[in-house]
Amino acid sequence: MSGFTVEAFRPVLATSLSSLVDTESVDTLLNSVCDSLSTFMAQLPAPVKTRAPRKPRQVVEAPAASETAPAPAAETETATTKKTRKHRTPRDPNAPVKAKKYNAYNMFVQHTMRNHPDLSAKRVKNEDGTTTGLSSTDKMRRCSTEWRELSAEAKESWKEKAKAHNDALPADAPAATEEQVSA
Repeated sequence: MSGFTVEAFRPVLATSLSSLVDTESVDTLLNSVCDSLSTFMAQLPAPVKTRAPRKPRQVVEAPAASETAPAPAAETETATTKKTRKHRTPRDPNAPVKAKKYNAYNMFVQHTMRNHPDLSAKRVKNEDGTTTGLSSTDKMRRCSTEWRELSAEAKESWKEKAKAHNDALPADAPAATEEQVSA
């Protein structure tokens, strides 16, 4: 805020004082006003940024095994409860799988992942700490490289397979079978 200049105040004061005082008097008046304001602002303390103090964390201790009786009402009102995670409801294994539409790339990746020997092998950690097999990132990288290297005719055949798969699905299909996905 310090560092006032005469030019900042000149337009405002010059218009109001021009009829009362000549131009040289306005300049000297503006210079003295700027000097006074600069001195005043230099004497003010620097603004301090303050934040509201943080609330202290309240640690909730688990009750000992011997404490099976419920706590008195006065203690339960003041004690904080531990937040519980919302868990997903377990999926019913007998429920039908929702039918999915696929594009050509998705069909190609599924086919390649199932039929390519390097990509279908699971990643296993050996006893000596080394791993065999590719990570999922490396598998997808290989699939995308193979997709980019495919010819236009091969990509077109995958597009036709995807279209045939998607056309075979009814609008309210309850499940996509393995044969439909693999085809």
